[in-house]
Amino acid sequence: MYDQDKVFLVSENYGSLVMVKEFEEFIKQYNLSIVMCSGYQPQGKGTVENYVKIVKDHFLMGRTYTGIDSLNSACLEWLDNTENNHILSQKGVTPHELFVEESKYLNKFITSNAFTEAPTHFVKSNYVKYRYSKYEVPVGYNDMEVLVECNGVNVIIKDKNTEQIIAVHKLSTKKDERMTLQKDYDVDGVGEYVVKHYFQDDKVAVIFLSNLQSKQNRYFRKGCVKIRSMMKVYSKEEMLESFSYCVNNDTCTILEFASYLLYKYGEERAKLAIEKSNFAYYKKRALEIKEELNGNE
Repeated sequence: MYDQDKVFLVSENYGSLVMVKEFEEFIKQYNLSIVMCSGYQPQGKGTVENYVKIVKDHFLMGRTYTGIDSLNSACLEWLDNTENNHILSQKGVTPHELFVEESKYLNKFITSNAFTEAPTHFVKSNYVKYRYSKYEVPVGYNDMEVLVECNGVNVIIKDKNTEQIIAVHKLSTKKDERMTLQKDYDVDGVGEYVVKHYFQDDKVAVIFLSNLQSKQNRYFRKGCVKIRSMMKVYSKEEMLESFSYCVNNDTCTILEFASYLLYKYGEERAKLAIEKSNFAYYKKRALEIKEELNGNE
């Protein structure tokens, strides 16, 4: 018997219960038959509520709290020595004796670790739904399945095929919250992996990344983080155009890559991808690129 709580139930639906998905899976897995208390009828759960009152009045009242372990130990001692050893007036036996008799009719309940949250989740509109909130994934995973894990603090999203981490979010404490990727986050080479995954079939991008790593290895991972953040602002085709420009001119740097995009597609979009403190520097190089290309024409 369960109280009507939104954690378990969406709607009583006149007896055809509409349960929360996770709770419904739990019920099916353990083959449970359940009853939901009627709403706004406290008498339906009065027996349970009465025992709560007994614990409050007979055990907790006047007791000094010194820690959860000592409280649990004291509660077990109280149950053994007091509450379960007094004779019930209607039954003529103690609760302990009554339970020994009733336990013969109980079914064995085998616990299992089989009930776990589905490890794979489908990415829709660049977000994956986990529990009651949505978590953004990097560009390139839309309409694909990813692995989702939670350690109680963070939600960790991984590539299904390689199990490489592609995003890490703080676990949402709200319902229907959208958790977006931090602009410059990087965990264990996430940016590098995401960028290589996104452009893995594009030869010009592979060449650019290879040259970037060989010439500026110390800043390669940070460069990949920057490219990953720009993937949200520019299309794949636009970025490939910039990669091609850099490769053809043997200037495979983040400065050249971002400056070309600024020159070609304007300041408004570039401001979404380039830090305000560095924007003037990139704009200067974009103007130089414009003069160089116009001069070549």
